[in-house]
Amino acid sequence: NGPDAATSVSVNDALPAGFTLVSTSPSQGTYTAPTWTVGTLANTASATLTIVAQMTGTAPQVNTATATNPAQIDTNSSNNVQSVTITPQRAELALTKTVAASPVNVSGNAVFTIAVQNSGPSDATNVVVNDLLPVGLTFAGATASAGDYDAVTGKWTIPTIVNGTSATLQVTARLDGRGPYLNQATIVSLDQLDSPAGNTGSATVSGVRADLSVTKTATPPTPLPGQPVRF
Repeated sequence: NGPDAATSVSVNDALPAGFTLVSTSPSQGTYTAPTWTVGTLANTASATLTIVAQMTGTAPQVNTATATNPAQIDTNSSNNVQSVTITPQRAELALTKTVAASPVNVSGNAVFTIAVQNSGPSDATNVVVNDLLPVGLTFAGATASAGDYDAVTGKWTIPTIVNGTSATLQVTARLDGRGPYLNQATIVSLDQLDSPAGNTGSATVSGVRADLSVTKTATPPTPLPGQPVRF
């Protein structure tokens, strides 16, 4: 901002803990972490540095850049420091799983319902739920309110669950035996941070059991020869 050119300009911009440097692109000069050696800036001229970094931490971080100009007197040093706060997105998900009725007849169908609720504060994207049927249950159909279910892998992929909403999946399975069969579903991944508590749900289904017994009597138990006997 003048009135003279600034020489020997440099900017200190160290990435905070929780970030991994991916690339840098200065419009002039060079960047060797944490220093951007800008060089000379003419009156009213500007230079930019683009830093691409991957956030690996889970807590909010502050990134600060500080400009220095030792060759000239800076008439307003109060604007030589700028900071930004980066807060990772969080989406608190909770999964529940129920079965419509148990027991059911062997070779009959059981309907499982999986619901994933997003309590935010961010929308949840690219959510993957693992719900692979156990041995003894044969896949008969599925209906999802969002996304797609692959019965072979057991993966239910949901593109987006908006903050404050939920997604549901109904899986119909045939009972191949009496069981009981434990069917479990777990949220395995999403783009946002999410605490693992409440990310697993399960339901158990059993086949109908009937304990039969047979009794037999003869009247009379000791008949005379030629006498009728009732069984």
